[in-house]
Amino acid sequence: MKEIYKIDETNHCGTCPECAHNWDRGNVVDVIIESNKANGIETSREEAIKKAIKLYGWSEENQKRMSNLVFIELSDGDYLANGLDGYYQCGNCQVAWNSETGERSDKFKSMLTQNSEMKAKLDEILAKNKKNL
Repeated sequence: MKEIYKIDETNHCGTCPECAHNWDRGNVVDVIIESNKANGIETSREEAIKKAIKLYGWSEENQKRMSNLVFIELSDGDYLANGLDGYYQCGNCQVAWNSETGERSDKFKSMLTQNSEMKAKLDEILAKNKKNL
């Protein structure tokens, strides 16, 4: 268990210090192509590179990588988000680290667990409805 772990550009595609899960999702260009393909959109490598440059600052010399980390930004209800204050959470073990202090937290585990249970229940209901059609 690592109590303090600062996540930044150098290690956001590394491995989880808690469960050793690999956070590296791959080269941004490849992720764009695969994501579009999964949504039925054919994208050329050139188009994906243009998008990667614009959105992620990707370049041939600095080929950015995409992370599997989840960023959780807390809200006080005013919906003003700065994209800085929050937690990075491992999608595998669901442990989170504060983006500013690096302090470890388990407080978001139940949130994902509930969502997972909820999704399973919704999938079950949808499957039953399809049978009844």
